[in-house]
Amino acid sequence: MSSLQLDAYLPLLVIHVVWHPGFARGRDMAEKIYTWFARDPDQPNARGLGIPVVFRSAMADGEKTPPLIEMADARHSVVVVLVDSKMVIEKAAWSPYVAALWSEAEKAPDRHRVFPVAFAASAFNLMRELNFIRLHELTEDAAPGHLLVRLTNEISRLITRRPAVAAAEAGESSAKSPPRMRLFLSHAKVDGEKTALALRDYIHAHLALDTFFDAIDIAAGFRFPEEIDGGIDSAAFALIHTDAYASRVWCQYEVIRAKRHSRPAVVIHALDEGEPRSFPYIGNVPTIRWQPERVEAVIGLILREVLRSEYFTRHFENLKTLFEIPPAARALSRAPELLTALALRADADQVPYFVYPDPPLAKLELDLILELAPNLRLTTPTLLFANPKQPDQLSGNQLAKSLLGRAIGISISDSGNLAVRGMGFPKLPEEKSAPPSAHLRDTMTEFARFLLAAGATLAYGGDLRQGGFTLVLCELVAAYRAMSGESTAALQSYLSWPIHLDLTEDQQADWSGLVDFHIIPPPAGLSVDPLVKPPTTPEGLVAWARSLTAMREQMNSEIDARVLIGGQIGSFGAGGLGRYPGLAEEALLAFRAKKPVYLIGAFGGCTEAIIEALRGHKPAAFTEAVRLAEADQRAAADLYNSSAAESVEYAALTAEFESVGIAGLNNGLSVEENERLFTTTRLPSMIALVLRGLSRTASLTER
Repeated sequence: MSSLQLDAYLPLLVIHVVWHPGFARGRDMAEKIYTWFARDPDQPNARGLGIPVVFRSAMADGEKTPPLIEMADARHSVVVVLVDSKMVIEKAAWSPYVAALWSEAEKAPDRHRVFPVAFAASAFNLMRELNFIRLHELTEDAAPGHLLVRLTNEISRLITRRPAVAAAEAGESSAKSPPRMRLFLSHAKVDGEKTALALRDYIHAHLALDTFFDAIDIAAGFRFPEEIDGGIDSAAFALIHTDAYASRVWCQYEVIRAKRHSRPAVVIHALDEGEPRSFPYIGNVPTIRWQPERVEAVIGLILREVLRSEYFTRHFENLKTLFEIPPAARALSRAPELLTALALRADADQVPYFVYPDPPLAKLELDLILELAPNLRLTTPTLLFANPKQPDQLSGNQLAKSLLGRAIGISISDSGNLAVRGMGFPKLPEEKSAPPSAHLRDTMTEFARFLLAAGATLAYGGDLRQGGFTLVLCELVAAYRAMSGESTAALQSYLSWPIHLDLTEDQQADWSGLVDFHIIPPPAGLSVDPLVKPPTTPEGLVAWARSLTAMREQMNSEIDARVLIGGQIGSFGAGGLGRYPGLAEEALLAFRAKKPVYLIGAFGGCTEAIIEALRGHKPAAFTEAVRLAEADQRAAADLYNSSAAESVEYAALTAEFESVGIAGLNNGLSVEENERLFTTTRLPSMIALVLRGLSRTASLTER
């Protein structure tokens, strides 16, 4: 991958959410926006949209507004400003901030948009000339759904270069703009017309969408096939599944036509009594139960499917150069099925890969499709990008695993400054700590997914908390095995004393076969009982620190490479238990063993401090002033130095990192590429660089 390719890459779309750090409801809304447009961090194996969502709420020390947004860093930037009374009260700072965003977006309205959202009637005092999305007129329960529907509609328009709602309604759209999106309401008149009319009326009243409705839009004297074909081929497809639907020939025709033309589709279940035979081609699309009082949720799902289809296709084209994929590879907006396999067979010889959204189909389902069309090469972005030389899994053949048999250690934790970087939530005044970062969890999930696809064994140290990273990795390993039919190696979990004391028999039984637990006892001669967790005495701090070192040493001897992301710094005591910050000690051990190390700098924290040391700087994180600020920490360091084979020397740590330098990372990347890895905030670029570095490494360290 050339530096030119990396420099030329821009994400297709980035959504920025801006709110006052003290606005609790704004934070909740930002989380809903993240879950809707990116993915649900609690469902790592679900098919999310995968659109990057960045938060802008936390402020750097001494600042009165969040960091600026560089709209030019993406092909399309969308800024959602959640305005409450707190923001209005501080309008002296916030009004210029929002005005600057608006001015920047107006310079390129075909690329960027700003959507101010009013949570209070006073919101208009922030900038009276702006047209707000008015949530203050709705109940708290109704507001999220309304906002998500509005945003989904407008973002779909933006990336398909259709005019904004305001421009379309005012007749100001460019003559070159595509026509407004259309929705084909497929229904049986005998029992589905009432539902179709309710959907049509809601759309006409609340959204700028043209609705295709055959009882109205097909003029007298025209043939149904031509009119239906013209409506379906350029529209989203809403199938109203009633008792009579499957028995109607025209309804069957419409479904097959929509599937063959890969139209975004949703099934609205409105069965009353049932049906004697379901139509087999209705499946493989999102479904929702019809409830008249939840019509907005139905419309929201339809619009989300439109956005999913448009975004995935365009995003994949955007990534081809970054991952060096043949230009003729073709994106499929949904996972293939037998019907679509029939349509794809004619192009199988000309298309090297048909790529559908992750996660991969289960092997049984994929094998069934390939029985019908054995020449199809079907894959997902994860499989394709992790194994670009042979990314398909044909029936009876396994993937060419570039990392087969290699153990990759993933070190990841909160860095403490994620919120300022737009990758976490700010802490509210009444809270002891901020909620976990969805961005960090997603990064772990995506790296693990790609490494599994390349055949790697995942290794991780510690973290048995409910909802922690160990559980995420277990879910990924289990899902990958089920879908691929492969005997993927178990997750290697390394647990030091006393962390392993929290491992229950139920956990071991639940994770049997998925996790190999490596229980690392404390070094001999330590006084380890009784122990207060977390420790507070010098003896307890030393016992825990030396035990962590023992765990990291064993893990380092059994892995082949390490990926470092974020990481706490803390002190010798709470928040940084160990002689050095955890990721710093792991990096040190890997450097000494000449093992490849990949440093993801975007999340700050300890990884960023390591990068600074490699560059020859003197990061404050590796100084006694930070690590040994309190008397008990200094006493613990003195006790550690009197009992361990290697003393705690922060100046020596920094000097050793400096001596390694960027060229000494031994990771298959050039200095220029490593510098890119240090600074990029784009997850696809991070993954591409790590995968390329691992593939270029001639031979990873032998165990």
